[in-house]
Amino acid sequence: MLQKPTDTTTQPLIYSYQRAAYDRLCAIANAFIHTDFSALPIKPRGNVFIIGNSGSGKTHLAHAVASSLGLAYLPISVAEWIVMGANQRSAPSTWPIIYQFIKQLADKPGGIIYLDELDKIGTLRSQGEWVRFQTTEIFSLLDRKFPSTLNDLESDRLTEQQITEAETTLRDKTLILAGGAFQEIWDSPDPIGFGTVSGNAASHAPDLNRLAQYIPAELSRRFGAQLITLPRLQQADYHDMLARILSSLPQCWRGRYKMLARDGIPEATRLGQGPRFFEELLLEVAIHEHLSVATNPSSQPTHDPASPGIAT
Repeated sequence: MLQKPTDTTTQPLIYSYQRAAYDRLCAIANAFIHTDFSALPIKPRGNVFIIGNSGSGKTHLAHAVASSLGLAYLPISVAEWIVMGANQRSAPSTWPIIYQFIKQLADKPGGIIYLDELDKIGTLRSQGEWVRFQTTEIFSLLDRKFPSTLNDLESDRLTEQQITEAETTLRDKTLILAGGAFQEIWDSPDPIGFGTVSGNAASHAPDLNRLAQYIPAELSRRFGAQLITLPRLQQADYHDMLARILSSLPQCWRGRYKMLARDGIPEATRLGQGPRFFEELLLEVAIHEHLSVATNPSSQPTHDPASPGIAT
């Protein structure tokens, strides 16, 4: 019944605070996609919720799992979901894009759909028909059901057989990961199960009952009971990330980058900036180098052609 998994094709950059979540997601993806459940009366629920405060790397984690397992990957944001029949920003509706992705999985081991910002479902617009249609379409995806009146990207109506085949692939070869920040929980004075807390609270893992305060019950019921949680970064996590980033930077950037990072890590920890803290520092270092070259051209460093550097 257990099929041979696809060989690992890429080893992504995973930081220490992401390791447990990454390993668990890889195990889930391998078991769900590479096991034949067709002879069994039931099938595991293939929808997994990843939660973590803004900037903790949920999108990176989902993409890393797909890359490391050689699976196709489709990111979708709730904020960018366009309902069928709508014509916004000259972009196609979301469902035909999903169909095109699923159609391409026929000759692949499987795929991962990452549904980002799921905690914002129903809150992007105060009220109206859009929210109802959007919610219904997202629920259909989580239920592995294609709309019966769906057109493809060329506006051709899908046949009943095409929809049936697509639903089979979506059900058997596609893991759906959903991400949400739930910033209200992270910002609360006693974030149970999130990061380092005092007392007995640290032993309580977040669960769907906790999230039911922030999302509709119909949504929470479409996910497995086990949540994948990215913890709030502590200073040790930032220093671990810094060490790994420094080893990849051009030599001429390392000194300034290291100084700025060490000075800023306490505040980044307090604000919960996550990996974006290091991204912003990288831009600051590049800006400083550009200004230095502009005021003193003779000081322009020599870059390794294989290393990143300024464009002159």
